[in-house]
Amino acid sequence: MSSPQFELVGCASRNARVDGVANFSELETMLAEAPQLDCVSICTPPQAHFAAALAALRAGKHVMLEKPPTATTRQIALLADEAARRGRTLFQTWHSRFAASVDAAREWVRGRTLTGGRIIWQQAPIAANLRMRTEDGVSVNAEFDFRQKGEQSWDIELFTTTGRLKLSQGGAALELDDQVISADRGLAGEYPRLYARFAALCTEAKSEVDWRPFQLVADAFLIGERRVVAPHHV
Repeated sequence: MSSPQFELVGCASRNARVDGVANFSELETMLAEAPQLDCVSICTPPQAHFAAALAALRAGKHVMLEKPPTATTRQIALLADEAARRGRTLFQTWHSRFAASVDAAREWVRGRTLTGGRIIWQQAPIAANLRMRTEDGVSVNAEFDFRQKGEQSWDIELFTTTGRLKLSQGGAALELDDQVISADRGLAGEYPRLYARFAALCTEAKSEVDWRPFQLVADAFLIGERRVVAPHHV
């Protein structure tokens, strides 16, 4: 982990080790035997997030959770309550929030009137089409399809009364009205920015939890129509 705000002192994993730090086969053992530990970053598969995060919070640690935060929306709510009760930080996030062009895109959209949106995210384990509407009735459509060949599309387009914005490469590249503003590629800067934000929250003992995107996923499964199509052969 390359971050001046943190020092990696331990790793808990059943089947992996990190050279140069203390290694434990169970999280509970690490929490008990590494008293110098202040913060825990949960990097397990999502079905194990809740139990691990709850154990860390109850041990008095600050916790970072990446996407998806838990297996259910109720679980992330319970973790937020636990962090608040103990005065610990719960940082529920996803790395693309800290992509190179996201802040500039947010500032451009602020103050403009949205008229439509489109999300094309082809590097996905499913195929799905979502039709959504904002509270003001603006249509935002999303397309996910793992069958795309060649370079994968990770694009978000927003249309407003005074121009068009396109974020591509998962938020790394930005176009405004077809003019390239930035063309950064890759994830090089995302994790340093993510951990810098985590450090700031830990210093203030504040949490940052926004599971509204997770709720959209849950709602899609609740009301979506499942269609069986021809099998896909790789």
